[in-house]
Amino acid sequence: MFVLILVLFFVFIKKYNETNYIYSSFVLNILTFILFIIFIITVLRNAWANEDAFITMRVIDNFINGYGLTWNIIDDLAITEPLLARLYPVPDCRIGHFQREIPDGYIETIVKGENFIYEKNLALYYDKLKVIISGENIFSKERLKEIFKMNIGIYNGLIKKYHQNKKENELYVSYDMINRSVQDGTP
Repeated sequence: MFVLILVLFFVFIKKYNETNYIYSSFVLNILTFILFIIFIITVLRNAWANEDAFITMRVIDNFINGYGLTWNIIDDLAITEPLLARLYPVPDCRIGHFQREIPDGYIETIVKGENFIYEKNLALYYDKLKVIISGENIFSKERLKEIFKMNIGIYNGLIKKYHQNKKENELYVSYDMINRSVQDGTP
């Protein structure tokens, strides 16, 4: 739109330039100034259209709470979290945004650097994974052995047991339990 106006403007000025140079120079200056003002207003109105104030607020909140200038302490979409990437996504996720439920104790584990994960199977799995992702010597025998075991699926049973235990401990309330009529005086 802006480019079209600019092209029409220069075509208009060229026609006037052929007939009256002084008049066209004055008009050119005025129209240039008007177009410049329109451009500045457009830029100022749309400069923050892509800015998300929540990002700024979250980074400041993380900084105040001692986590540093970071956007995500824990990436619940599991793009940058090795353990969460191996967990099942929560139901009803959008395609490309497979959100994971953060296990109890995982945030403390990441922040403090020690394993505080409550569920024993997941804690053991994390210990094995930590050797792979943060071992001191990249070519140590222990690390290479854990990589091999992880790749052939020896530890997959720990993740399955974690999800089974989580499912068994969930409380399910059906619609019928909520929507039943009770007599007066019933607790």
